[in-house]
Amino acid sequence: MHIEQVTGVLRARASSDGWLTIADAPVWITRDQDPHDHVLQPGELLPLHEGDRLVIEPWQAGRPARLSFVSTRTEPVLDPLQALAVLAELLAAGLDQVARTARKMADRVRPYPVIRHGRAP
Repeated sequence: MHIEQVTGVLRARASSDGWLTIADAPVWITRDQDPHDHVLQPGELLPLHEGDRLVIEPWQAGRPARLSFVSTRTEPVLDPLQALAVLAELLAAGLDQVARTARKMADRVRPYPVIRHGRAP
């Protein structure tokens, strides 16, 4: 598995057959020889074939996205430290999303007065 953070336009080539998955923010993907563009939401998968050439960019400018590629080629099992590193990356991406959502919620509430004891301050 390979994890990549996309902040702008990323050109990539699939090194083997596998699946591309999105961790935390939508991305726009154009694949050579594919008449359709793809907008993948977090958790969605896109099958890839060895040699596929892709152009990947965040759906929303200024909002980086993390994606991972899982090869369907038989590869050695990750050692425990590598597996822990992958899990830590995915957890960090999820917590990052939660923090962004919490900040947006706080920003929406701030302009309103806090009511204490039945009256505004």
